[in-house]
Amino acid sequence: MDNINLNIANTGTLAQFLHKYSSWAKYQNFNGDNVEELIANSETGLPCFLWTMKYDIENCAEPIVVIDALSRGADILPLNKGINPNRHYIVFSNGQWNPTEYDASLYTLFTFSNDLYEYADMWLNSNRPIGFNQNKIYDFSYPKPHQFVCFASTDRHDRIQFILKAHQNLTFLNYIMRFKGIDYGMPSSHNDVVQTSTKNFQQYTQLVLSSGLPPGWNTLGHTIPMKIYNQCYYALVVESTIDNQDFDIFNLTEKTIKPLLTGMPFVMMSSVGHLRKLRAMGFTTYDKFWDESYDEEPDFEKRVGKVIDLCNSLVDFDWVGHQKQLEQVRYQNLDRIINLNQLMDQEFRAINKKIKELTLP
Repeated sequence: MDNINLNIANTGTLAQFLHKYSSWAKYQNFNGDNVEELIANSETGLPCFLWTMKYDIENCAEPIVVIDALSRGADILPLNKGINPNRHYIVFSNGQWNPTEYDASLYTLFTFSNDLYEYADMWLNSNRPIGFNQNKIYDFSYPKPHQFVCFASTDRHDRIQFILKAHQNLTFLNYIMRFKGIDYGMPSSHNDVVQTSTKNFQQYTQLVLSSGLPPGWNTLGHTIPMKIYNQCYYALVVESTIDNQDFDIFNLTEKTIKPLLTGMPFVMMSSVGHLRKLRAMGFTTYDKFWDESYDEEPDFEKRVGKVIDLCNSLVDFDWVGHQKQLEQVRYQNLDRIINLNQLMDQEFRAINKKIKELTLP
């Protein structure tokens, strides 16, 4: 296929993606690299719909339909149960999965790490005041009063299962674990950026600056609770997708991006291979310090057990003795975030290559 023209009138994140893509291509050519700009906006281009516009997606009469899922990952897979098998769908997604495991003939997947670029911009761009002005430096001074911090906000069966099992099987009490505004460990709301309770908890409520500065769109997920982070040795991250055994799913969200940016050590309750794919993106994890084999455990129950066992063992970890090495991991991951243009370049080149190889009905 020579190029793809998109009609992005009904989408938001896809329009932002297209701006990044066009700017990248123009810069590469300015810099002396011959890069083709293969994606463009056109009123006569392929119809594009946000992934939430299910009625429009299912009833569009065009033979090829584009789905804007750049703010989502593999949780859009159920769409395949309702879409027309006689059409082909082009999906732009923040996540990645193995298409051969899920009706690959129905769609073409283009993966772009949209959340990573968006949150990096939110927290490092001075024109976005809530994100930019937050403290983002993890303090490696020891000892700390709590072992870990773990936040989860959305009702999902696998998350509930993990939170309850961890709460029942952890051998220590000094941890912070909050699920939907409820503290399963030590109380923590009084140290959060925004104090919440079970009565007023809404993870998507927009935050407004009382100073009158333009708020933009900011929610609890955009805040970094450094007062809480700095009271804990590590973050126990519960990612958006944690119970997948079939589709080789990877979806990098703000839950992982926050400890990468701040330098806080982390243990990950996520999909199989999440840490391996982070390393493939150029980030550093903690396999030199403790056993991360849980990352490759395909059985969900066993993976849950291995993560909990690791948390119990880290009670005896020598944090003081490894302080300098842990700080070095922080600097390595910060270096990758500062140079995200390299990752974006890789992803855009991979997209261009896939377009060239693409044959559509």
